[in-house]
Amino acid sequence: MSRNQDAVQRRADAGGERWILVVVADHGHVDTGGHGGDSAAERTSFISRWTTTGRLREWLAVVAPHELMDLILAERAPQS
Repeated sequence: MSRNQDAVQRRADAGGERWILVVVADHGHVDTGGHGGDSAAERTSFISRWTTTGRLREWLAVVAPHELMDLILAERAPQS
């Protein structure tokens, strides 16, 4: 992730751009192998966010899949 952040930061600095990187896994995994089941470990995922401005809005600890796009788009709006 840090190599991606470095590359995006250089681009943002050179062009005066604001960027946000969002990395999301589509599902969890169980230690014994496999995924796609209905256990909490298989349904749980993560979201990693980073922005060139260093300012991100606070998100709830639990984000439903249908809420994600609106949250990402809200990050693009100027913060007061």
